[in-house]
Amino acid sequence: MKILHLTELFAPVGGAEQYLLNLLPLLEGAGHENVVVYWEHHPRTAPDDNRTVHYVPVEEPPARQQHIRAIIGQEQPALIYLHSTDRPALIAAIAPLAPTVAYVHDFDPLCPGLAKYYRRGKRICTRPYGLGCAAMIYLRRCASARHPISVYRIMQNTRQHLAIHQELSWLLVASNYMRELLIQNGLAAGRITVLPHFTQLPDAAQLVTPAGDCPRLLFVGRLEEEKGLPYLLHALACISRPYRLLVAGDGSRRAAYEALAQELGIAGQVDFLGWQSQAELAQAYQRATCLVFPSVWPEPFGMVGIDAFGYGRPVVAFNVGGVSDWLRDGWNGYLAPPQDVDQLAGRIEALLAQPALAREMGANGRRTAEECYTPGQHLEKLLAVFTDVLEHVPMNNLC
Repeated sequence: MKILHLTELFAPVGGAEQYLLNLLPLLEGAGHENVVVYWEHHPRTAPDDNRTVHYVPVEEPPARQQHIRAIIGQEQPALIYLHSTDRPALIAAIAPLAPTVAYVHDFDPLCPGLAKYYRRGKRICTRPYGLGCAAMIYLRRCASARHPISVYRIMQNTRQHLAIHQELSWLLVASNYMRELLIQNGLAAGRITVLPHFTQLPDAAQLVTPAGDCPRLLFVGRLEEEKGLPYLLHALACISRPYRLLVAGDGSRRAAYEALAQELGIAGQVDFLGWQSQAELAQAYQRATCLVFPSVWPEPFGMVGIDAFGYGRPVVAFNVGGVSDWLRDGWNGYLAPPQDVDQLAGRIEALLAQPALAREMGANGRRTAEECYTPGQHLEKLLAVFTDVLEHVPMNNLC
């Protein structure tokens, strides 16, 4: 089967992008042909790796749509697999050309602010898309837009996203939380499949924590407000036991968070590592006692959590979004109420104080990864969806 993947970025810069990069060799190993089409250049854009990759450096949306339609006509894919894009007009232009399955990685089709999070009041939004969202943009600052024309445009963009997703052949989501959000917004439950992310399982030699080291806590994520690093820094300021925090990631808030660590008196125990390659992240997981995942927005899934499980590391996280799909409180880690610094600190300290408990929870996390989140399980379920779509959705004539 020839599968055409449509994605804005083709670089390891986020969960959705890394998912695609990890998926391609799985599909190729199963005998399928991949074609990748993307249009946003990034310094870390993936190499071609002997597969067909089309870069569309066209800025004007109508010309870009025409170019991509021509590529689809040239490649004649059996199916289009749609990844992250905030261009509903582009989706509408290409969806009639072949059966189209969308993996809804994020909130673009549901939320004008893209995060389901009120920055004023620091609360998760639970409302479906509607006219009330425009009021929330001003009252709760859930989007950066302020000018009425800008607000109108992002509202229209979300409305168009929802409308075109109603017409796609099938929708995939990573968590039950995301499935319920799509249903809440009027998308048909019968065309939505929960397909969790997967993680590569390291061998046993990579599961051993270095002996004698000061316990290391690991944070992996963008240094932006919704990822919650300030809550973790405040929690660590309450902990008296020795530790080091490794911060793997970068973003617009890095300088502010470095200053906060200094202000809290813990800068000497926090290492800001910046963006890390997959090989560097593997080393960080090996060195860590546990992963702390303090996101305050409703994570669609939380891929770094199952990555930590693969290395036999427990996870301490705020109970938001899809996190509780994979984190069982007291079994493979701990859940804390969102934004509760005291409980977050207590959960972390419990693992620091009881290394045997941390190892036991880490082993349970490894079992969770082996039983639920392997590449083979993901591929089998994904191909079952593709097969079902191709059997029941007629192929239109390609243009």
